[in-house]
Amino acid sequence: MTEADKVFTAREDAGIAYTLDRITKVMKELGEPQNTLPVIHVAGTNGKGSTVVYMETMLRKAGKTTAAFMTPSLGERHEQVLVNGEPVTEAVFAEAVARIMPAVEKVENERKEMVSPFELLTAAAFVIAAEIAEADVFLVEAGMGGKRDATNIVHAPRAVVLTSIGTDHAEFLGGTREAAAREKAGIMRKGVPCISACDKEAESWLSEEAEKIGALWEPISQDCDWKAPNILLTSGKTIHLPAPGAHQARNAIAAIAAASYITKVYEEDLEQASLPGRWEPFAENVYLDTAHNKEAVEAMMQSLPKGKKITFLTAVMRDKPVADMIRQWEKQGTVFVSEMPDPRGMTKEEWKKKFPHLHVVTSPADWIENWINSSTAGELLVITGSHDFIRFIKSIR
Repeated sequence: MTEADKVFTAREDAGIAYTLDRITKVMKELGEPQNTLPVIHVAGTNGKGSTVVYMETMLRKAGKTTAAFMTPSLGERHEQVLVNGEPVTEAVFAEAVARIMPAVEKVENERKEMVSPFELLTAAAFVIAAEIAEADVFLVEAGMGGKRDATNIVHAPRAVVLTSIGTDHAEFLGGTREAAAREKAGIMRKGVPCISACDKEAESWLSEEAEKIGALWEPISQDCDWKAPNILLTSGKTIHLPAPGAHQARNAIAAIAAASYITKVYEEDLEQASLPGRWEPFAENVYLDTAHNKEAVEAMMQSLPKGKKITFLTAVMRDKPVADMIRQWEKQGTVFVSEMPDPRGMTKEEWKKKFPHLHVVTSPADWIENWINSSTAGELLVITGSHDFIRFIKSIR
């Protein structure tokens, strides 16, 4: 365990902060690095990571030094912060953690409470972007929230983006989809462009919030033809995206709109984007996709290739609408389930009790290898579910 890991482990019991008080005080002690460089802030239920990757690719190709903060990660903690498209090294991350700790410890001593791991990570990410990398632009993916999310500490971002809004984590965000949308709208700022890639219902709520705040409301629904994975822009260009689905087309168009507030970008650079965990090739006829909630599963199902015999292997958190997700998968294929290295995940016993008709895979690595060896050209394996499960699968091959 590294020294940085020890810092985070010591604060695992700090819990989720429902105010910005702690992180704001930490950043003030650090000299507010979050306000020293151009930032694009992205919030939403699904699509945040893809949108950040699309923006990062275009801006890097346009000659900008980019930094990005991704939540959650499909790798180690330090890999959630990227510079010029590459995860920072453990050494760089350790340097950032060392820089923030005097401020963190001062705030903890004054408030008699611990700073949370996510607040630590957020502070370290801003220090890396602003001071170590000296990035031209920092692309920040919010956590599960918006208004009270630890990332929501930038006074005047260059632009904000709101991706699709669902009910995931609604229990922390007001209990309903509308409440979640209005909470995520809290990243808006007066006079700052807000690009929306949401559906019409969510946009009705978000546009109200934009008007209250005075944000510059920019829905993107009229900017392209949704023939994903190809998108036809109003300019006449056709772009082939690296992942299928109308949801990815919406994310890409939002990325173009937001990145254009930094510099002129070239839409064709989207084709060079790499989307880990988003219809990511794993082996021949095997794909990884982090469809970890009901809305993400629905989006994935709409973009599956036709004429294939599809098998799904999944592991999910028990607090998700598991039955709804299983039903969606079973409409188009055969479902196998597994455990995952996370105490919040469905266990073998829970799977057998609640879904006795499903086969539980106890050794995913062996099972996947057997599937690959026995499958035919007309078959497809989709490994999907929790980010933690996809992270585990990527680690075994």
